[in-house]
Amino acid sequence: MTRFFPLFFKRWLQWLLEFTPAVRRPAARLLPKHQIEHSDNPEYCWRSTGDDPQFAWKHKLPAPGWYMLEVVLRHNQPLAGMRVYFNIGSGFDEAGSFYLQLKAGRLTKRLCRVPRGVTAVRIDPMESGGDFTFAHLRFARVSGRMAMDRLVRRLVNMHLRWQDVTPANVLPAIQAEAGKTGSNWLDLAAKYYEETFARMSMHWSYPEWLARNGTLDSDEVERRPDPVSELVEVLLAVDEPERDLVRRTVHELEHQVWGDWRLKVIVPSGLSDAAMSWFEGLVAADDRSSLVLAKGAVVEQVESELWASDADWVVMLEPGDTLARDAVWWVCSEAGGHGSQCELLYSDEDCLDDLGGRFGPSFRPQWNPDYLLSRNYVGKALWVRPQAVCRGMRRWGSTLSGLRYGLLLQLGVAAGLSVLHVPRVLVHGRRESDAQAAACTDDCRLVLDNWLQTSVPGAAVQSVAGGFRVVHPTPEVPPKVSLLVPTRNGVEILQPCVDAILDRTRYPDFEVLILDNESDCPRTLAYMETVAREDSRVRVLRWDYPFNYSAINNFGAQQARGEVIGLINNDIEPINGDWLWEMVSHVVRPEVGCVGAKLYYPSGIIQHGGVILGIGGVAGHAHKYLRRDEAGYEGRLQLVQNLSAVTGACLLVRKEVFDEVGGLEEDNLAVAFNDVDFCLRVREAGYRNLWTPFAEAYHHESVSRGADDTPEKRDRANREAAYMKQRWGKALLHDPAYNPNLTLIHEDFSLR
Repeated sequence: MTRFFPLFFKRWLQWLLEFTPAVRRPAARLLPKHQIEHSDNPEYCWRSTGDDPQFAWKHKLPAPGWYMLEVVLRHNQPLAGMRVYFNIGSGFDEAGSFYLQLKAGRLTKRLCRVPRGVTAVRIDPMESGGDFTFAHLRFARVSGRMAMDRLVRRLVNMHLRWQDVTPANVLPAIQAEAGKTGSNWLDLAAKYYEETFARMSMHWSYPEWLARNGTLDSDEVERRPDPVSELVEVLLAVDEPERDLVRRTVHELEHQVWGDWRLKVIVPSGLSDAAMSWFEGLVAADDRSSLVLAKGAVVEQVESELWASDADWVVMLEPGDTLARDAVWWVCSEAGGHGSQCELLYSDEDCLDDLGGRFGPSFRPQWNPDYLLSRNYVGKALWVRPQAVCRGMRRWGSTLSGLRYGLLLQLGVAAGLSVLHVPRVLVHGRRESDAQAAACTDDCRLVLDNWLQTSVPGAAVQSVAGGFRVVHPTPEVPPKVSLLVPTRNGVEILQPCVDAILDRTRYPDFEVLILDNESDCPRTLAYMETVAREDSRVRVLRWDYPFNYSAINNFGAQQARGEVIGLINNDIEPINGDWLWEMVSHVVRPEVGCVGAKLYYPSGIIQHGGVILGIGGVAGHAHKYLRRDEAGYEGRLQLVQNLSAVTGACLLVRKEVFDEVGGLEEDNLAVAFNDVDFCLRVREAGYRNLWTPFAEAYHHESVSRGADDTPEKRDRANREAAYMKQRWGKALLHDPAYNPNLTLIHEDFSLR
């Protein structure tokens, strides 16, 4: 009876809350007003017919105050964002609205402040066409104290302005700031809170981003310290005499706001007299420019000029490509900070349309060797110190793309020269036709094929969506793998996990260690006994202590017989039979530390595409909630790459590396972030962590231990987040596998 009463009281309070005026459920009262019709798809109620669908909500509007908005929107689009507008007598406008990016089919929450005098509410459920259904939509009134608590926690975790401020000091600081300007501090707090939800689309918001992050002009450069001046040589490879495009490249170069540069325009032999006369006139206009007649193929002449150059830096362009007007200043400034050790440098890049408009930015990670093996992610924005290029160095490509790729593979990957990334858009590339892009990809594939033959014997390359897949060789005798599966009861998830591993895995030598954390469910105990008896690959080990994910796995690693350790959640189900082969092929590479897999929710949407530091305050999952077949940003959801961390739900590491860094952190990270901390310590020890999309599994996330939905669990989660920030500090905000121009709020690689 004593246990029954609290449960009854809790359910009674929940029921009472649902039917008080403090709760509004507007879904049944929404009237389609614009670009919305009933869907003919039986799985959905509504269809958006454009990019501005609108519902009106006119009856039983929420009273003024703070509310928790809860939304579950099922939809068939890659992403959806909802905006709610309040009309207080002057119509609907952006200033009187708030935004919420929605997770497909999952509960999304946020605070909202309803102002006084609201006469109408408008709800825009999506930002594109598509089918959708409101599975849940609720406004629940919350106290001012609870609202401030949630607001402060989100600012500390998500807002760059407040991430270094202790929670107790946030509101006093906001009040002091508001006092200086005479503004309402609640309005200012709500403004900061709203900024943590803002999403800048890579496509639609790029012009707005450029307005805030534009090119330095001469006045701005004058106000900054002068870097060490170095000579930048531009090699312009002209295969076809496209005069307008050549003129564009030269014209923009002449408008550099700072620094020393020179230009060589390399043209093919056999041009007509009129064409030669035009090119001669072009370079005669500036004594820093010269004309070079190719003795053979233009790309071969470019390579010869690179070898012979006495400049400090060489960049290779094609007609229509342009340098940002501050490019020389940024190259000298950034390279100067690294001295002569920097031998390759690359930057971010975008594209130019036929009218000179900028679009399609490529915001790149820092040096990422395995991503480079998957595609030439550096593109056109490559600067090379010619002194680092050995004359006679083997060249395999027949295009400028192939030449750049070969230099990166030989100098950056094989020779291990110092490579610097400048997170500024310094090159505006001419938009390529599909045929040109295909020819460049084919040439890079040839370059990679030939490079692997000499540098990674036994490796093979395959063409895949978005780039290449390098299949690395495995030892003649594959290492034994010990898969550690912690569990407590839960046979309904443990059995599908273990059975799937045993039935689908084609790897020849592995063991499954079920780490039993005080199970008392008869069905679970019976299953563990049966599977261990019937399959010699399975052992059950008892861990009779309170739940501590780190300690359980450290215990399992001590008992493991394999050379490779696999951390496997008990709610993982491998999909492809070669998943373990794929992960082992990478983890046996001496330079690689942790290897992670591509994980899906049971519905098939992405749960884990790698871990990005800083998202949500500590770390988040890349490309979460995208559809299974989507490419992700810059193809990264389909390609092998180096990442700072991967989830411990499905992670492989050599046992010697596990022991070298001391295993998982038991004292401070019993539940959350122990995998991120472990990966960072592995990286700190000099290894490269890696994620592969070619090992796939379903992940029923947190089914076994549940969500952090009680005060005790939230306190523990906050302590663990605080430990991570104290332990790793600014490293959490500067992920080398990411880009500082990309968001730390969302997991979709949108703009910051």
